[in-house]
Amino acid sequence: MHENISDRIRTTLLSISMDVTQLSEAIDAPPAELQAELKRLATSGRVHNLGSAEYPIWTWRIGDQISEGELFEAMTRLLAEQPMTTRDLADATGADLRRVGLAIRAIRRGPDRARLFDLGVDGDAARWFLLPRGARPARLISPGPAAAPRSW
Repeated sequence: MHENISDRIRTTLLSISMDVTQLSEAIDAPPAELQAELKRLATSGRVHNLGSAEYPIWTWRIGDQISEGELFEAMTRLLAEQPMTTRDLADATGADLRRVGLAIRAIRRGPDRARLFDLGVDGDAARWFLLPRGARPARLISPGPAAAPRSW
C-alpha cells in the first residue's frame, strides 16, 4: 500500500526532526509539494517548527492523547536534538505543560539523569539538553603553565 505524503512526513518526523531539504530527500517528495503539505499540517497543528521562519526545522506534534511512555520517548528524542525549555517541549509535542513537567522530573530521576543538563542561565527558565547516548561532556584541557614571555 502506498502511503500518502502526510503519512510519510509523520513516520519520518516521529523519529527525527528535519529541515525541508532533509525531509524532501528522506520521503522522496518534491520540495514544492512538501512545503505546501507542511504548511497545511502546521496550520492544523500536526507539525511544529523548532527552528526559525528562515530556517525551519520540523517535528511531528504527538499531541496530549498519548501514553506517558510515548511522551517520555518523544521528549527524550527532542532533548537530544537541541536544548529546550519546558514550554518549548509542550509546544513541540502538543502535550499539556503539566505532563511535560512530570516527564522532565521522571528523566531527572531515571537512568538518563547523568545525561540531562540544564543549560539555562541563572534567573532564566531551565533549558534542558539530553546528551546523546555514548557521548561525553567536553572538557577544556588546560594547556599547563603559561610559557614565559620571550625576550628577543
